[in-house]
Amino acid sequence: MDVLGSKGNRDRQKEQVDQLGRELPPDSEDFVGISPTATGFVDSYLRSLLTPDADAAREKLTVCIFLEPLNPSAIQRYGQRRLFSATPSQQLMGRMQGEVIHRVHPAPGNVLYMVGPSRSYPTRFRLRGAREFLEPKGYNILAMIESNWEGIGAEDAIVGWDGKIEAVDAAIAQNDSMAAGMKAGLVRRGGGHIPVVGLDGT
Repeated sequence: MDVLGSKGNRDRQKEQVDQLGRELPPDSEDFVGISPTATGFVDSYLRSLLTPDADAAREKLTVCIFLEPLNPSAIQRYGQRRLFSATPSQQLMGRMQGEVIHRVHPAPGNVLYMVGPSRSYPTRFRLRGAREFLEPKGYNILAMIESNWEGIGAEDAIVGWDGKIEAVDAAIAQNDSMAAGMKAGLVRRGGGHIPVVGLDGT
């Protein structure tokens, strides 16, 4: 099995889909359609990656791999094909972040939380899951700092944050790259002892 990695690059995803379309016959049972995001947005991404007509795009797929647990809408729209789910939900991933924090710094405590872009589906649902776990246990989300999923941006965001590092007991970043940048920024500000948790879907 060949694995085509795009690392979230939309242009690269389109090139890969076009490549598969050229190399595989139209009726091939080997054609795999991979949703690059949550099932709630499958149609919009199929429209941008495959064809202007999302219905026609669905007809091209014989196997669909979703990066979210299957929901009733996905089953209804793609039910004639073989469906697979390849990841926990974004909300569950947020809870998992909270669980790791609880292990490294038992409650109570002040948590500095770094999110991705505010309009992003993973941002919203990872935050929801983290709150569901942290708040009932007595954690306080001291501040939420928005960044761009990248390490450099996360480091700059921490260095530029106007809050007090001394008040932070633990930190969460919504993906691994931001966690590395967050740690670097904390070190620069004298907070190298603060545990940082990073967990994403890659």
